[in-house]
Amino acid sequence: MTPLDEWRKDLAELASYQPYARRIYWTGANPFAMSFENLKARALAVYD
Repeated sequence: MTPLDEWRKDLAELASYQPYARRIYWTGANPFAMSFENLKARALAVYD
């Protein structure tokens, strides 16, 4: 699983290309198999 800091950088890069995107799809590595706290941190980062 990608570390949260690296994941946030990737999210910022995505936002620079698509600033008004309304959806993102979490694929690969089965994101819904991770712990609730890890998933919550990533979901809140997307929301922000």
